[in-house]
Parts: sequence; structure tokens; C-alpha cells
Amino acid sequence: MTVHTLTVGPFESNCYLVEEKGFCLLLDPGADAEQVIRATPSVPVAILLTHGHIDHISALPRLHAVWPETPIFLHAADLAWAFQPTNAIPPYYESVHLKAGRVLPLPAAQWAGGPFVWTLLPAPGHTPGGVCFYHSESASVFTGDTLFEGTVGRTDLPGSDARALNDSLQLLAALPPETRVYPGHGASTTIARELTNNFFLSAAARRNAG
Repeated sequence: MTVHTLTVGPFESNCYLVEEKGFCLLLDPGADAEQVIRATPSVPVAILLTHGHIDHISALPRLHAVWPETPIFLHAADLAWAFQPTNAIPPYYESVHLKAGRVLPLPAAQWAGGPFVWTLLPAPGHTPGGVCFYHSESASVFTGDTLFEGTVGRTDLPGSDARALNDSLQLLAALPPETRVYPGHGASTTIARELTNNFFLSAAARRNAG
């Protein structure tokens, strides 16, 4: 599995292009749709969304116009509000409009498409429907805005929940230390590095051990 990082939009969100065995998929196409289209070598198997904030979804209308058969997946708890006008952040991001049914709710435990098989780790806290996508064979996890290098996602936004985020971090802290972390913003890291350098994840590990 090969992972390419595209930094997009005014909030410098990470959009990930993942390739395996001649297939590809996209995670969190937050902006700059034309850049994403140029970088994508074939029609994606799917577009997966870690959460519903506008800086992670705003390229969707253009991508859907180009690849109308590519399914888009988001957790149902974020699907309820992600495409509403209240999700805009003017003047940086306008709200996103897609017809009902164009975005599908993620399954509960596992998503599979083409050669890709992902374990879905529930990660509420930053948003009610946050999800981390874990690929055990490559020891990779895409954490959205749940876990970053050195810190974690904000919990002072509408729908955020600090206690839920702590529970989500405990799931991440239990992953193999060598797991590569691909966050929603900033540089990639590893679980081992964050257990050493990230107060929030190390505290979650202590709760696991406790």
C-alpha cells in the first residue's frame, strides 16, 4: 500500500490518496478539487471521510461530478449535519451541497472495496461521528482530527465531547507501537512516538493500563 499526502485548502488539511494493486481511494478531500483530480491516477474505489468538518469535505461536489459512480462514505452521526449551511466557515469555506443519498453512512466495524480492507475505529470527540481508518497489514491508521503529531483534536466546537475523545484515544493508544499515523493536519507520526511525546495519548495509555 502506498500513501500520498496532498495538503489542501486554507486550513492545510491532509487529503490522502492511497494506492494498492492498481486501485486507489481518497480520504478527506477537503479542498483544491482540481489538484486532487490531477493527482489521482484512476477512478477511485471510494472516498472515505474521517469526519464531517467542511475543511475535510469541501472538494466533494466537484469530485462527485467527475466520478459520479464513486461512493462516498461518512459516519451517520456527522452525515446529519455536514451538508448543512451551518458547516460553512466564511470566508474560507462555503457549505457543501450534495443530493440526498449521494453520501452513504459508514458500516459499523469494517469497510472493504477493491483490494482495500479497513477496520473502522469509532473516534467521537472532535465530532460526534469521527472515525479512524486502520489498515492492519501496513500498520497504518488515518486519524482525521482525533490525533495529531504532539496533540489532539479540539473539543470546544459544536458537537465536540472531551470525554468521548479520551475514550477514542484509548483505542488508538492500544494499537501496535509501530503503527504509522496519518492525521488530518500536519506531519505523519507513529503511535510509539506519540506515546512518548504526546501527553494526551500517553495519558490514554495509562488509563488502558490502569
